[in-house]
Amino acid sequence: MREKVQKPKPVYEDRVCKDCGLVFKPTGRVMRKCKPCRDKWGNRTYREKWLAKKPHKNSRDSNQVAYAFFRKKYGVSNNVYRG
Repeated sequence: MREKVQKPKPVYEDRVCKDCGLVFKPTGRVMRKCKPCRDKWGNRTYREKWLAKKPHKNSRDSNQVAYAFFRKKYGVSNNVYRG
């Protein structure tokens, strides 16, 4: 039986935190923030998350609504489960 080949973990260069400017060693390819800044963002209260939300934008334009009048299959209410 063949043995599994262990790939070496990639070593990433030191980066500067996007929020605080601290130099840190990333453990993943896309990490842009240091550990304290990530914890600060993730451990917010429900109120803080609610206040930081962006306003909702309606994605349904008038063309989609007008087309739904003739073709129910491709209209706005297509996402509703009918089963």
